Amino acid sequence: LSQFEDVFSGIWFIIVTITSVGYGDIVPKNMSGKFIAVLAMIFGACYTAMPLTLVGSQFNRSYNDHTRREALTRTKNDVGSRLTLPTPDLTSWKLFRTQSFMAEVQSMYEREFMSLLPELDEDLVAQLTLSEEERSEKIAIITKVKDKIEKYKISILQSARVVSRLYHEGIRLAKQQTSALHRLG
Repeated sequence: LSQFEDVFSGIWFIIVTITSVGYGDIVPKNMSGKFIAVLAMIFGACYTAMPLTLVGSQFNRSYNDHTRREALTRTKNDVGSRLTLPTPDLTSWKLFRTQSFMAEVQSMYEREFMSLLPELDEDLVAQLTLSEEERSEKIAIITKVKDKIEKYKISILQSARVVSRLYHEGIRLAKQQTSALHRLG
């Protein structure tokens, strides 16, 4: 107590040192006073830093929780919403779905293309020689069947693009949902 005028001066010194950097109006003079002042400063630094650390860690935790909840909500919304296709893809998909190209090709094959093949009975050479009119008629039928098959192939390729887009969108949503769930855990 010889360093300070009274006990209240010592308390004033401790409070000012703990809560701030000190005013410099009261300073310890001997080693034991300086040691107590250093301990008071260390305690003051810890006392000041602890609430800041707790508040900061709580803020970080709440921010991470908010981010996780947002990611999960976004994933749920993406999974729950309908997938919209671009207009050309949607048109080609509806065309492929509504038109029965394969049934048309099969019926044309059975009805017209099979009639092109002669029944092999007796004279094969006589049957394979065709008049110009029969030949042009058969070529027209073959061309018609070929055109129908080409349209069917194009329709399959267009619908395959739609299916591929749907597949990749499903994979993207699954990855997004998995990552959101991993962040929650």
